[in-house]
Amino acid sequence: MTTIKKNRKHLIPLAARVAWLTLNVIGRLVRTREIGKEHYFRLDQQAKRYIFCLWHGRMFIPIFIQRKKGIVAMVSQHSDGEIIARAVEMMGYITVRGSSTRGGMQALKEMVRLIRKGANGAMMPDGPRGPKGDFKEGTLALAQLSGAYLIPMTHAASKAKVFGSWDNFVLAKPFSRVVVAYGEPVFVPKEADLGKLKEEMETRMNNLVEEAEKYLWEEWK
Repeated sequence: MTTIKKNRKHLIPLAARVAWLTLNVIGRLVRTREIGKEHYFRLDQQAKRYIFCLWHGRMFIPIFIQRKKGIVAMVSQHSDGEIIARAVEMMGYITVRGSSTRGGMQALKEMVRLIRKGANGAMMPDGPRGPKGDFKEGTLALAQLSGAYLIPMTHAASKAKVFGSWDNFVLAKPFSRVVVAYGEPVFVPKEADLGKLKEEMETRMNNLVEEAEKYLWEEWK
């Protein structure tokens, strides 16, 4: 068992390089349209901070689109998280390691510190192990403590491989049409009912997926 774990560790740098290469190749070979960019452009103009919120299974193209901006992303401490962390760091992200299952509190504090210093963030609120579409309250607490707005973000692809994983991971295929969609900013006041807001964010995130799919098939002619 120990030997197997050591072998897996040796494969992590290679797996991260493959993930980085796949992101770059497919990201450049798809035709992309972004809708709703005004939602975070307006915050940029007002020098306000924000946190992109992505469902775990819909993170692939958004990661490529928002590369090289110094965005701070929370990534789990699991082995698959190590692969993701190394790959996105090569894409220009800053990573903080932790999740709802391990190291979450320390990672939350570090994210708050970096966002208060001026960085924008990225979270996958249903990660690292689901359930799919479950907007965990840790992301809400991060926004509440940092003063940053939440920006729902997703994508839809005309041709994609949908995996049978817990998150039904969507991998866009080369030369497909891809819509990247951003939702309206959500501010989390200190007195907010996080349980109620959790349900609201789940609805917003799911509605945004439907909006991206609708634009892809009905508006993009």
